[in-house]
Amino acid sequence: MRYLTLLAALTIMATASTASAQATYDLRGTWELVAGRWGDNINGKDMKVTMVANGTHFTTTGRNGAPPATLRTVADTLAAYRSQWAESGRYTIRGSSYIEYVDFHTDPNEQGRESTLDCRAAGDRIFMSGMAPRMKEGKKVGELRAEGEWRRVGRP
Repeated sequence: MRYLTLLAALTIMATASTASAQATYDLRGTWELVAGRWGDNINGKDMKVTMVANGTHFTTTGRNGAPPATLRTVADTLAAYRSQWAESGRYTIRGSSYIEYVDFHTDPNEQGRESTLDCRAAGDRIFMSGMAPRMKEGKKVGELRAEGEWRRVGRP
């Protein structure tokens, strides 16, 4: 699930403003993940990921499936926790590259992560792809293929 978190954030961030000769990306607003992949994880119909960006910072939240309706046991609470996640941090755009810096994450392993992905815009969609770091205990332990398509659902 933490891998999907990065995918969500990275994909959405790909739209930030840039003055390069390439297309201008405007990330400000609210975005919804339409399709995505993080390593072997492919988002399913029960996954919902939303990202909000303001031009310098982002917040991404998501859930994979529905959490239990009532938290009656420790197992229910754990299942609810595992089905949802959130992260926030800073981002920049350089040319067609999106660079994300994760400051806060529900999984402490992901805090401090820096990722760079290729991005492009087409209408109200943003597409991203590249290799993203896989983290454990705050250190990079490998890379995963990240791909995503985001749809703008709101502007500031």
